[in-house]
Amino acid sequence: MPSESSCPRCHQPVSPGVRFCPHCGNSQDTGPKTTPRRTPRATTPDPTAVEEYARLFKELTGDGALEDWKLAELERERAAMGVPPSVHQHLVAQLEARGALPVRLSVDTVGMRDFAVGTRCGVALAVLNRSGRALRSVEVELAASTGADVRTARAGLLGPEHHAVLRVYFMPEAMGHHELTALVTATPLRGRAVVMLCEAVGFRVAAKRTAPMANI
Repeated sequence: MPSESSCPRCHQPVSPGVRFCPHCGNSQDTGPKTTPRRTPRATTPDPTAVEEYARLFKELTGDGALEDWKLAELERERAAMGVPPSVHQHLVAQLEARGALPVRLSVDTVGMRDFAVGTRCGVALAVLNRSGRALRSVEVELAASTGADVRTARAGLLGPEHHAVLRVYFMPEAMGHHELTALVTATPLRGRAVVMLCEAVGFRVAAKRTAPMANI
């Protein structure tokens, strides 16, 4: 039968297995004390630094490519700014997602400089098939903030890396600065169509042109 022990504080007898002394309430746990391990707190990156790094990343990868020299440059800037690798990985994932889009739409903004109220204005579009497979069709819906109706242009069968030039006409109803948005629907030979909303393109509409006066 185990013998009684004494409390280390008041030295009164304490029965075995008792966690606290019945006389003074002192803990009877004499085993080795362990210090809880602290988990290092994750540091939150500076939002300004993250925004600046994202802007630099977009500038270097504007052509859709991420060469070795760009990666090295971004790594140096990331270390200097204190931006964690997770931010870089997120931006790379976004870049790869953009590269997976089946078509690229280009707008001829030079030809949009002479737009005027009440005149027939044309927008030239170039559609490039980047999917690696043939597309049954590519349809572009254009909407302008000038009050004109939505216009649609369509390209038929388009092979890989082939492009088609489309032209859409509309008549602006209001002068000033406006935006042109495009909704692109790429339909493959098999499977579901992919719908993409492209970034808006800004343009200016001048006042209605008047016929030049001739001196007689």
